[in-house]
Formats: sequence, structure tokens, C-alpha cells
Amino acid sequence: MDFLGVSSSDVIESLNDVFSMASSLGAITGVHCCGNTDWPLLMQTTVDIINFDAVDYLESLAIYPEQLSNFLARGGVLAWGAVPNDSRINQESVDLTSGRLRKGVSVLEAKGIKRELLLNHIIVTPACGCSSLTIEETEKVYAILSQIDEMRFENIFKN
Repeated sequence: MDFLGVSSSDVIESLNDVFSMASSLGAITGVHCCGNTDWPLLMQTTVDIINFDAVDYLESLAIYPEQLSNFLARGGVLAWGAVPNDSRINQESVDLTSGRLRKGVSVLEAKGIKRELLLNHIIVTPACGCSSLTIEETEKVYAILSQIDEMRFENIFKN
């Protein structure tokens, strides 16, 4: 897919150059996408972590199961922005967030992505940054993330 005379392969090569430079200095590379993006293109790069807004955009990622499986199989990590970073945080709970994670894994599993592959390559984050939240709301986001961490995935995803 060409855009303004730049091919997908040129974009992938340029991103990989940046990721390679960072990796050579010992960094773990990651990309955050607040909305929809060209997921297949991003998953073809050498990026270590793809962080996405799983609160509002899981479906846009779920339509690329083959590319996502390949990304995870090569060791890529999916950072699930599972905790809302807007006014919805005021109604959020650990149960809602863990339910969102279970539903997301089920959606991707139904698309053919192996459950074990998903569960071994997930980290949980806010949906996006918290700069527009109050201090109390931001504390709630991170309290939920802390509680999710304490629960451990094996407890969240018990069959």
C-alpha cells in the first residue's frame, strides 16, 4: 500500500532501522497506537511491543489473526490498554477490566490465535496516557493495574 509515494516496504525498513538502533543500545522497542492503524505493517517490523487501546479498538486488531499470530510467535508482546483512561474510569473495577481481558482473549482465540501464545505475550496497561485525568482518576487506573498484576493471569484466565 503506497501512501504519498512511500511504499509499505520503505516504511517497514525505516521503522526497523530505528528499532535496530534502539535495540543495539539495549532498549526494548515499543509502539503505542491510540486508535486504528495499519496493524499488519506494524506487525511486520521488528518492534518488541505493540501497545494498543483494547478498550475501544480490539476489533480493529482482531481482523488480522495471521499477522498477530506471527508477531507473537516471533516473541512480540501485545500490551493491552485494558483500563480506560477517560471518564469511564470512574465506573471501572478490577472485575470489569479482567472481564475485558477475558473477552479479548476469547475474541482472538476464536480467530485462531492460540490461547497459550496470547497469554504468554500479554502485558496490561492503561488504554492510553492519563494526562487528561485527575490525580484521583490516575491513581484508580494504576490501582486497577496493580490489582490485575496481583491476581496473576492464571487466576484471571482459569477455565
